[in-house]
Amino acid sequence: MLKTEFPELKLITISSAKWEETVNSWIKFIDYEVQDTGYLSKNLVHTWNAPNNEDSRYAILTSKKGDQSIGIRIVENLIPTNFEPLRTFGWASVSLLVQNLDEIISQIKNSPFEIICPIRSINFNQRKIRLLDIRGIGSEVISLAEINDVNEHNIPFAQCSVDRPFMVTLATRDIETTKNFYYNKLSIEKVPDIQAEIWPLSDAFQYNRDTTYALTQSLLGEKNVLEINEYPEDATRRNFISGNLHPGICHITITLPKIDELSLYWLTEPIEIEEGKYKSCKQVTFFGATGELVELIEHSSEN
Repeated sequence: MLKTEFPELKLITISSAKWEETVNSWIKFIDYEVQDTGYLSKNLVHTWNAPNNEDSRYAILTSKKGDQSIGIRIVENLIPTNFEPLRTFGWASVSLLVQNLDEIISQIKNSPFEIICPIRSINFNQRKIRLLDIRGIGSEVISLAEINDVNEHNIPFAQCSVDRPFMVTLATRDIETTKNFYYNKLSIEKVPDIQAEIWPLSDAFQYNRDTTYALTQSLLGEKNVLEINEYPEDATRRNFISGNLHPGICHITITLPKIDELSLYWLTEPIEIEEGKYKSCKQVTFFGATGELVELIEHSSEN
């Protein structure tokens, strides 16, 4: 295991064939704002194994009134017409902190976002939270989480109507293999599995909602969570257009102070980021245990 600082979640990247509409939907109905926009460079998309996305438009958005330390990057991309986000392995969903789900339902009632699973209460780190699952224009699956009981310091809470992302969910074929991979490669703590109902997943596979799945939740930086779900046998590899990014949530970005110390197989040699918040920082990518793409940026929280 690598002995270093905790990896910090910084970006969740979504690809969409309707880029402008997707960006506008997050601005208008999720109350996010654009922090940076432009066109993807040749060097960057090469590290993503997506050369066809050179010069594709991108926008980085954060909560307009909340914590802006973690963002959503929306990238223009061609995607297969038969993409089903919750039936394939890879990055499955992103969870956002919200203050009041009942108000959110009114806010998105006449929006492009589709409610795919009704409000329900679940346990999260020994706390009760309310969840609502929606799907966006780019087939991105978003879990809106209302957490009211925040007595413990490691429980995040919303500072505004819709605050920052705080959790990403990875769909895997074998949960133990995936946990071991992230423990050995990035020192992400291995947490015992639990069996739990995951309604959106059961709905996607047309199973009964009382079906249970193995899942685990580990810290991914301060008050951020990596959830790993073990998907059923009916799940498949995610289809994508060769040379393009994967559809839906295509990858996440993590910062670490020293990436050269990691025992990982990079897709390419490290590059130096040319612009933006992490300009001049070193960047690399790798595939995880289930074929998911992860981007690493060498950056210390002290910088």
